[in-house]
Amino acid sequence: MRNKLKITTVAFLVLFLFTDRCSAQFISDDPILKKTGLTIYEFYNDKDTNALKSTIDRIDSLIQKEKYKQALAIVNNIIHNDSSFYPVFGYLAVINLALGNFDECVRACNYILNMSDLPELYIIRGIAYLAKEDFRHAKTDIDKVISLSDKYYFLYAIWGAYLASIGHCSEASEYCRLALKKNDSAPTWFYAAKYYLYCENGDSALYYVDKALDSLRNADVYLLRAQIKYELDDYNGYIENFDSTIRIIDRLILEQPDNIELFEAKYKIFISFSEPYLALGILDEMITRWPSAGLYMEKFHLAQNMGLDDKADSCINLALKMDSTNAEILFYLIDIYTELHNYEKVIHICNKIIQSTGDLYQIGDIAYAYRKRGNAKYLSGQKEEGCADIDKAASMGDIPAKAIREQTCNLIRKGTK
Repeated sequence: MRNKLKITTVAFLVLFLFTDRCSAQFISDDPILKKTGLTIYEFYNDKDTNALKSTIDRIDSLIQKEKYKQALAIVNNIIHNDSSFYPVFGYLAVINLALGNFDECVRACNYILNMSDLPELYIIRGIAYLAKEDFRHAKTDIDKVISLSDKYYFLYAIWGAYLASIGHCSEASEYCRLALKKNDSAPTWFYAAKYYLYCENGDSALYYVDKALDSLRNADVYLLRAQIKYELDDYNGYIENFDSTIRIIDRLILEQPDNIELFEAKYKIFISFSEPYLALGILDEMITRWPSAGLYMEKFHLAQNMGLDDKADSCINLALKMDSTNAEILFYLIDIYTELHNYEKVIHICNKIIQSTGDLYQIGDIAYAYRKRGNAKYLSGQKEEGCADIDKAASMGDIPAKAIREQTCNLIRKGTK
């Protein structure tokens, strides 16, 4: 099975780049903040270097634990107060890469690279370009950083894995073999395994993914191993591999009971092996230990696919209770109420997004809310107001809104509808 390479291992790369820095323990109710009442920005003007270190360690720890939105809130606060403190844009780039905000990631990288030629920022921007499918710029950044040091040759393994995923095996082979020769490391082995899976043979893929596992027990590595075993068509060993992989993860969970990534790995493997009820059980365990709107939404999608409508509806309500501002939840409700022709509810939810303050939503989210509110107003008879919202969404770059404006609103204004 050959699928286009997905950029689903951002956390793997982020952890690789920041391993040496991420050592602080995250404290949800930071005693320094509570005791001093200082804002994050004031830490940078305070003479107490321990306070400064605490702030940096806090951001590092949040990234390490994949609490990207919390880290983003701290970083945005610093930038809001002093945008000249340019090193913090490095964190902004990493966080937006992990959140999938690739345009914002590129902008943050550009800001720093205009002042300082940092290899790590070329790496992050190159990965963002790759995720955006801007392959020309991605390759330029990869070549640039590799020219600086052999230790960055693992990027050629990533590039080779991408080429392999679209069937360019001959070219992919050159990049992967060069990466293995120049940089024998866990990221290289991981992406080399992807190359061998797509282009050569499963045995070599298994060899390299096992090498990666020896160095880094990461959820994505376990998931890749499960996929490789499946692709080997070793049906007698299929169940054995499933059981052995789960046993390995269970053993690690006993050693690291607070490592959520291990639970995520187990969940992904159950999904990979088409075991939805076992996956549901793991999600329930994760929700009990680490309740979050994101996990409830994951359970919602799984329950919906399994036809468990009551469970799905319950998850939406619980997710909304935990995070009433979650964009994914609100967008889902907007779609549901639109289908039910409950335009008053649609307008109410869209207002909540549009009238929000700070950096709670991306510009694309707000444009979407304007378009959906405009659509609701139009369908409820408020055509002029609806088209004003459509115009606003179009001016913010919303492509569907531009089409609606041309096909409907402009015709109304001309008196032809």
